Amino acid sequence: MRLLTRATTLLPLILAGLGVTSRPTHAQVTDADLNRVVTALLASYRGSEGEQQDTIRDKEVSPLDRDQLIHVLNTRRSSIQHAADALWPWSSEANRPIRKTFALPLNRAMGM
Repeated sequence: MRLLTRATTLLPLILAGLGVTSRPTHAQVTDADLNRVVTALLASYRGSEGEQQDTIRDKEVSPLDRDQLIHVLNTRRSSIQHAADALWPWSSEANRPIRKTFALPLNRAMGM
């Protein structure tokens, strides 16, 4: 029932977009009208699908670029962890929560 309701509200908009000013009855709709509507809808669908595929292709990252980005991130993460290790040494019991936050070992220094 919802689909029919939506179809009846969308049909005038589709027909208006195709240049049909008055809403025809079922008997007045010809095969040419149906073909025109279907052709316009398919062209619209194919056009939007093509645009979407183009934007997805533009956003893709090549494996080499991805690997380089991962290497940079790992290097920066390691630098942050070593700095945290120096600021909050493992020997102090009070530093356990912050060391856990930075994924540092709780019972030894980072590099050991």
